[in-house]
Amino acid sequence: MDIQTFFKMTYGLYVVGSVHEGRVNAQIADAIMQISNDPVTIAVSLNRENLTNEFVKKSKKISVNILPEDLDMSVVNHFGMQSGRAVDKFATVDYETGVTGAPILKDNSLGYFEGEVIDVIDVYTHTIFVVRPVEAKLFSDKAPISYNEYRERKARAIREQKATGGRYKCAICGYIYDEQAEGKKFDELPEDYECPVCHAPKRVFEKI
Repeated sequence: MDIQTFFKMTYGLYVVGSVHEGRVNAQIADAIMQISNDPVTIAVSLNRENLTNEFVKKSKKISVNILPEDLDMSVVNHFGMQSGRAVDKFATVDYETGVTGAPILKDNSLGYFEGEVIDVIDVYTHTIFVVRPVEAKLFSDKAPISYNEYRERKARAIREQKATGGRYKCAICGYIYDEQAEGKKFDELPEDYECPVCHAPKRVFEKI
């Protein structure tokens, strides 16, 4: 079976949040769709291993923030490449809590909806949450980013860096730092150096 077939299906890219016992958390997700119109219901699929999934199951509260086409890729790194069990993802993020208590992004968002979970279906590695929205608001009429566009942007960045014959590779997004092209040894970079594509810290780079 050619799994590339499934990449031709249309998905969005979202920051999905929840709250439990006063603590908020969020993650990147793409498998979200409206499944009925009157009343409106939304299906949200989250990996069962993720902390956000745990929060949603316990609180039955959820927020979905819609990401823009001109998205800063560091948002994906921040919410998608680290666990809320290890870091407080909202310690450095400008946000507010909605009527459900779930987190609403104040930047890098076209709008959001938040709601209450009315059904839960576990499917292999993921949980499908059926959500009844209780609030929704648009911030911008810009186009949303699709999951395919995100993958293409990531692939372009990797191809551009590979052309320079890189030496150190970002383990998060695949960006390659080429010492010859940059004119500076990787070891000489400051410790607060970040990947220019996804803003991952210097420590995640691997020598190749």
